[in-house]
Amino acid sequence: MNERGIVYIATQQDRHVEEAFRAAEMAKRHAPGLPITLFTDRPLRAPGCFDRIEQISGAACGDVRANATLNRFIGLARTPYQRTLYLDTDANVVSGKVTGIFDVLDRSDVALVEDVPGTSDALAHTGRRMFNCGVILYRRDTGEAWLQAWREAALRNLALARETPVPVIPEVATVPSPDTRRWLLEVDKIALLGVLPPDRPQALARVHVLDHSWNYRGPAADASVNIHHPHSRA
Repeated sequence: MNERGIVYIATQQDRHVEEAFRAAEMAKRHAPGLPITLFTDRPLRAPGCFDRIEQISGAACGDVRANATLNRFIGLARTPYQRTLYLDTDANVVSGKVTGIFDVLDRSDVALVEDVPGTSDALAHTGRRMFNCGVILYRRDTGEAWLQAWREAALRNLALARETPVPVIPEVATVPSPDTRRWLLEVDKIALLGVLPPDRPQALARVHVLDHSWNYRGPAADASVNIHHPHSRA
């Protein structure tokens, strides 16, 4: 097992795989020494910039978005690296500083960036501080508890989203619209909010809060940005 590496997870739609290939090419330009793994349910003939491609059978719960969420947990749990930088397929490495970010895990189990007002619909609807799930730096040896809790919370929320009337849980209790609550229950960062809330002490993991240069959501990246993630709004 390699000590450090980047993981992308691209399933359900070919466009996510295409994004992952483009993102990996950029990561290799800025950090050529870092190995990169792609987890996918698509048949691929050439590895491109990936050092390894891992096939996953994929979740099958009848909804593309829900399946993609559950597939993320499969890939996160199966990482081949002791220290993993997981990136959404539309999160692009734009700085060589990424090679040194793994040292943060000397004193923490997981490192994330908080969402910024104006870039997250989930934050706007709930008014709650929450971590963005597009960039996750974590240790394999101490990640089992919080990852399992996050997966269980996501599965619970997906089940609740299919109930009528839509149940109210603490993470979405301030949201009056049932349709909006239903949408939020399918957003994986809402499940993570119930497990690793930024505004309360963490019980399941030592969390390091990364600055926004590591998950910059603005339209254009300048020299201070390390990872640019402009497209996702959830």
